[in-house]
Amino acid sequence: MTLTQSCKKEGCTDAVAENYDEKAKEDDGTCEYIDGCTDETATNYDEEASKDDGSCEYEGEVLLWTNCDLCCQIEVRIDGEYQGNTSVWYSATPDAPNCRATGCVSATLPVGSYEWSATETCLGILVTGSFVVSANQCTKVLM
Repeated sequence: MTLTQSCKKEGCTDAVAENYDEKAKEDDGTCEYIDGCTDETATNYDEEASKDDGSCEYEGEVLLWTNCDLCCQIEVRIDGEYQGNTSVWYSATPDAPNCRATGCVSATLPVGSYEWSATETCLGILVTGSFVVSANQCTKVLM
């Protein structure tokens, strides 16, 4: 009778795992991970996490602006919540102002769909609409 014994050291062979064993030659299924958000662009990035658990959260920016040069200030609400007033207007050409432009209303919001309303303060004219915030993007809304 011949006995054979494996010379292969067993252990965790995944270098991302918390208990990685560089001497192990054969994975024994004992790898351990810290679950969390591993995407550095997410607002809840966890530098300690070694395994993504799908919990990442993202934000984006929105810029609400006007090209109405005859309007008074415009009071802006997003999902019914007051955000601020516009104080300047921008011509429509060639494009919208950059995000966080002076005199516009800017907000940083979680990714998702939103409703906005804008009330011109002198005449009380109300305009409404919707927009979608995308991860790490600036959404520009002309009121």
